[in-house]
Amino acid sequence: MNWELVKWVAGILLTAGAIKFVFTAFRSIFSKENFEDILDAVGEKCSEGAEATGNFVKKKMVEHKKKAQIKKAEKQNKPIVYIR
Repeated sequence: MNWELVKWVAGILLTAGAIKFVFTAFRSIFSKENFEDILDAVGEKCSEGAEATGNFVKKKMVEHKKKAQIKKAEKQNKPIVYIR
């Protein structure tokens, strides 16, 4: 039996199987449904991040307004003394 011919045919069959596997994997990974699922997940994470950032900014604004009111109240209660 010619073992070189058997190795050559086996190599061709393995190469064809590998190409088919890679093609199927890429087609399933980059399919329209998976692409839409990825975009939906990214959109959800972006909206969650935007909500968290908005809440953080609102919290800081409230703190800043409270500090500003306290400073304003302290400034108004401060006695004015003139030295001549």
